[in-house]
Amino acid sequence: MRRIVGAIFCSMVGSLLLGSVAFAVRPGEPKKANKVQLTLARNWADQGVANDTTTGSLTLPAHHPAATTDACAFDPALGGGKLSASVTGTPDIKFAIKLAGVTNCEGQNLCLAATIKLTTQGCTSADPMGCTAGPTSFDAILSAANLCCTVAGGKCTLATSANAAFGAGVITAGSQINAQILDSGVTHGSNRAFSSALFVP
Repeated sequence: MRRIVGAIFCSMVGSLLLGSVAFAVRPGEPKKANKVQLTLARNWADQGVANDTTTGSLTLPAHHPAATTDACAFDPALGGGKLSASVTGTPDIKFAIKLAGVTNCEGQNLCLAATIKLTTQGCTSADPMGCTAGPTSFDAILSAANLCCTVAGGKCTLATSANAAFGAGVITAGSQINAQILDSGVTHGSNRAFSSALFVP
């Protein structure tokens, strides 16, 4: 379970390569891909039965009205949020959540969330090409591990690392971990409150 949770944190760093003589080097990986920073926006429910169409030069089937997935929101004048993660040389992965101007969630816990596809050399088969797991949603596991912050004065911050949170050796050199981020954000209970996104005003 310790190693599984360690792998979860890799979801916040995208593709990365940690080299070691203990494993054959998996071909085609980059020299460096060691930092990810994502902005957050309110999460909206997936499209229902299409009853609308987007306007502009690119039209897409849509559903109205747009529906939020949680009561937590951002104050449009003050609100915003970021998720970040980076690889350190120990090796380790440090990560952070920083939210401000959060409304309708005072005193509530908001937790790290991610869906990833993980490729690693740490496989029982010892296949020199490694193995791939996922895509898998780790929202519930991250919440159960209490990787959360509490909203106070509209702010919510979390800063730690994989090895600090779960003990030295969760992230180890040589595993050549490539964590493809398919989705990431913050949950409020069982709901996704905020997701990594771009917002064009």
